[in-house]
Amino acid sequence: LLEDYNLRETLAIANQIEEFAELKIKYHATKYQDFFPDTLLFIILKKLDSVKKLSAEESDWLLDNDFLQTLEIYFEQEKQREAEAKFAELKDKYQATKYLDKSISSPLFSILEKLETETILEQSELDWLKENQLTETFSIAEKQKQKREFTRLKRKYKVTKFADSSPDSNLYEILQKVEQGERLTEVDINWLKLHG
Repeated sequence: LLEDYNLRETLAIANQIEEFAELKIKYHATKYQDFFPDTLLFIILKKLDSVKKLSAEESDWLLDNDFLQTLEIYFEQEKQREAEAKFAELKDKYQATKYLDKSISSPLFSILEKLETETILEQSELDWLKENQLTETFSIAEKQKQKREFTRLKRKYKVTKFADSSPDSNLYEILQKVEQGERLTEVDINWLKLHG
């Protein structure tokens, strides 16, 4: 009706008032009585609705004016944003960027967090990496597993002074043979003499 009478500005204000009222309900800020959208609260609620970062002044304003539930929603958004940023960082680090899902509820996020803390992955997690064709990430997980096994074997066979912990080391191959009861080759024995 307003548009029919060329009252576009009035219509825009009416729409903003309606939007402000909806945002106040959504973000638990209904105790704020003013309904005109030319307030700092409206700006803050619009930022929250578009999941944008608040300035320190804006978050302080919420605190100073006792909008604790609104502030809590903002803190949850911040926590989510930080987790998503961490997920993106871990995807880069562990070469899993071709997996497009950005959700922290994705199995990949928990797998990458385990890799970051060098926690042993379950077989189902390794299978998940294979199924999703994350071969580089799978290889990194396998290397970590081998590194732990190498460390265990070095302790068991009392060769902890050997600094190299890479599973590519000749010593790892030799210790695996010893662990499996295999006979050492002449090359293995010479390597041990040279490095022992």
